[in-house]
Amino acid sequence: MSLAPILKRVATDSSLTLILRIVGLLLSYCLSLVLARLYGAGEMGAYFLAINLLSILSVVCCLGLDIGLLRFTAALQAKGALGTLPGIFWPACGLVVLLGLLAGLGMYAGQGWLGRWFHSPSLESILVFAALALPLLLLYRLCSETVRALGGIRWLSLEENLLSPALFLVLIITLALYSPGLMTKIRVLGLALFSKILFAITFLAVCLKLLWPSAPTKTAAASFRDLLSYGWPIYLTALIGLTYVYLDSLFLGLFTSPEDVAYYGVATKLAPLVSFPLVAVNAVIPPLFASLFEQGNLRDLQMLAQTTARWMYYFALPAATILILLAPELLGLFGRDFLKARVPLTILAMAHLINVATGSVGIILQMTGHQKEMMRLRLLVGLGSLILMPVLAAALGINGISIANALSLISINVLMGWSVWKCLQIKAFVLGAKWAYGGVLLGGAFFLAVKPVLGVAGATAIFVLGYLSCTARPLKYEFGLLRIRRVGE
Repeated sequence: MSLAPILKRVATDSSLTLILRIVGLLLSYCLSLVLARLYGAGEMGAYFLAINLLSILSVVCCLGLDIGLLRFTAALQAKGALGTLPGIFWPACGLVVLLGLLAGLGMYAGQGWLGRWFHSPSLESILVFAALALPLLLLYRLCSETVRALGGIRWLSLEENLLSPALFLVLIITLALYSPGLMTKIRVLGLALFSKILFAITFLAVCLKLLWPSAPTKTAAASFRDLLSYGWPIYLTALIGLTYVYLDSLFLGLFTSPEDVAYYGVATKLAPLVSFPLVAVNAVIPPLFASLFEQGNLRDLQMLAQTTARWMYYFALPAATILILLAPELLGLFGRDFLKARVPLTILAMAHLINVATGSVGIILQMTGHQKEMMRLRLLVGLGSLILMPVLAAALGINGISIANALSLISINVLMGWSVWKCLQIKAFVLGAKWAYGGVLLGGAFFLAVKPVLGVAGATAIFVLGYLSCTARPLKYEFGLLRIRRVGE
């Protein structure tokens, strides 16, 4: 079987997704700046609180059906049975929209209480629009994963990272400047948020119409009951994640100071840049894993997993090194006091590097029907984190909570990698990247030697040249894989 077309698709779509995610990151920084300048800290805080509430409720109400649709759609496509997709897609949409309407009504009814609880009177005004947007957001989650599975990742990335963020930015600037007498600033934000989600679901509806299977299939390859049975472990996994993913900052604030929370917050924003290649590949690769598994082609599944892990690592390793080397300059942009986040940034960057090195193990478990195994591992690591975080935060402060966070990230990925091997006999982690290590050592030595003379920009350029001098040959080999016609050639 030819693997080159699959690798070409992954390489092309992942590269495009990575570029668009960088654009989306820049737009998010612009958004924060605009919100701070035009709306003030109060309205900005209320907006972020509303977004967090929407995100939490969307996980609670989605029941894991979004990931379920991703896997089932890819599996049906591999079996040539896409005609049965409406039988699981529409009931799933109906169920989550109903739950979204109920949760939205609860949010609307409790807007006053929520405003007082979070000490934000402005929150009440934006929650009116958030309540209206919640059912649409749930529908968006289901549609986005279905579009992804049907091969529309490019359109989805374009919408997520460029079209919707750009529209939102234009709306909040325009409404703030030209409609000050029509509504309060916080209502402007609420209207812009609702409009953004409405645009996103409309765009995806058009994409689905273009990608939707037209030919009916007589064989009932999957039922809505199968989708629910698949989705509940993923749902519990997501709920477990909600219980501890937001607790690190709370524990740190409990045992230290608000300043340490701010320093830690900056470190947690910068460190995930190391995982950007993993995020890009994981946006593309799930339906391919599901398709190969349904075909019983575990050999190509392993080769695809190892090849993409190696690709990601060749980018993530120098990114982590540069992030650590430039930590003083990057943190100094936020203020001199933020240099206290240098050790946490280093710890978290290394944890994200190991995350990339283990490969797309969580996606493999989800796409091969081993979501219950993943749920058990998440529960184990989550409980361990709940014990470890307060202990290390109390003992070591910001460095301690960073160690706890890093150990959690490393543990779950190593355990999932072991589980992939146990369940499928597949090694998904990075193999054969020895030249990359030599490249970062050589580039790092050059960086430290020339930085006093050439400055940060010059030293970074020299680092890149040193890294590429060691990895040019293996990178040429990786590009050569795209031209291989048959596996094993």
